[in-house]
Amino acid sequence: MPLSFRRVAILLHAILVFVTGCNRASPTPIPSSDKPNSVPASIDRLKTYQVVREDADKTIVMPGTIEGFESADLYAKIGGYLEWINVDIGDQIRGPQRNAKGEIIEQGQALAKLYVPEMTKQLAQKIALVEQAKAHVAQAQARLKQASIRKKEKIAQKNYRQTTYDLFEKLVKENTAVKEKFDEAKFQLEMAEAELESADAEINTAKANVQAAQANLEVAQKDLEYFRTLLNYSTIYAPFDGVVVRRWVHPGVYIKPAEGNSSADKIVTVTRIDKLRIIISVPMSQVRWLDDNDPVTIRVESLPGITFDAQVARYAPALDTKSRMMRVELELKDPAVLKKYKIFPGSYVNASLTLVRYKDKPVIPASALREGKYVFVADDGVWRRREVSVLYTDGAKVWIGDGLKGGETIVSAGSVADGQKVQ
Repeated sequence: MPLSFRRVAILLHAILVFVTGCNRASPTPIPSSDKPNSVPASIDRLKTYQVVREDADKTIVMPGTIEGFESADLYAKIGGYLEWINVDIGDQIRGPQRNAKGEIIEQGQALAKLYVPEMTKQLAQKIALVEQAKAHVAQAQARLKQASIRKKEKIAQKNYRQTTYDLFEKLVKENTAVKEKFDEAKFQLEMAEAELESADAEINTAKANVQAAQANLEVAQKDLEYFRTLLNYSTIYAPFDGVVVRRWVHPGVYIKPAEGNSSADKIVTVTRIDKLRIIISVPMSQVRWLDDNDPVTIRVESLPGITFDAQVARYAPALDTKSRMMRVELELKDPAVLKKYKIFPGSYVNASLTLVRYKDKPVIPASALREGKYVFVADDGVWRRREVSVLYTDGAKVWIGDGLKGGETIVSAGSVADGQKVQ
């Protein structure tokens, strides 16, 4: 039993120690200062930063797509059977030749041709109508010539009758016996004058017939010219220098006309690849900084580690009403580079667009900016709240427009109050 008594004694001693510890008085708290803003900041919690000046580029990175500088789906204006097509995907094509005014002086390469038998027969008919109109003009001109000759005859006849009349008019004054001859001469003169007027009318009619025949000829010629132009659409020409990226049909198939027909058949798709467009969309919040010739760095998805320099070539002066984005176009112009790196339309790119370049501006850590509008600056031994305007932030740093000049000491992290002493 002595062992059990010893255990009980130990247990009672432990309980006594525990109770004594719980009843020990707490230490007296240290009274705080009477001044509300005089609490010194803990040195190990408050961090400071001296403002410096740096350059900064306001840059956004946007995805983009490469397109051919010019692209076209080629259709047939008229319907017909595909007689031949002499290009396929990957083939180079030659566009039209132009003069200094931009006018076409030589058609581009012929890519395909349609066979339209009914139009071939109509063409022969149009040619025959032109020849017929030419014949009518010749007939009308011949009638005009005949009328002119008859008028000359009538003029001569009238002059003869006038002379005879004048003679008898003189004689009748001297001898009444020739009165009957005078009356006959007068009648013949009046008939000659009437026949001359008739000849004039015949000439006017002949002239009108010539004009009508010439007008009909012109109509027939214009109709033939229009028809030949229309038939010329049966040949599909290259609209520019480029390459065939898709061939849609083969010889023998019937090609539906494109004019007024939404189900028309494409023949080939061509694009220009010696110069490329890069299409990106800039958010509405960034477009106010956008300008022509803004520098861009291009990274093609299929070419890791390689970049290309470009500039903003053009942009739409309006936002898309659905996406609220602005279409912006860049250009890659060096054919040698495009060929070397095999940069093709349809490729995906990332475009780093520099919208603004800030030179020598005050910069602070992002943690120093409070509520996005002020910082605490050391001023005569105390921390003072100062409003600032933000130019740009990259997330880690903030470039300041107004409020700081550089060289100031500010609080970069930690809790601080306006008027608190600098420790």
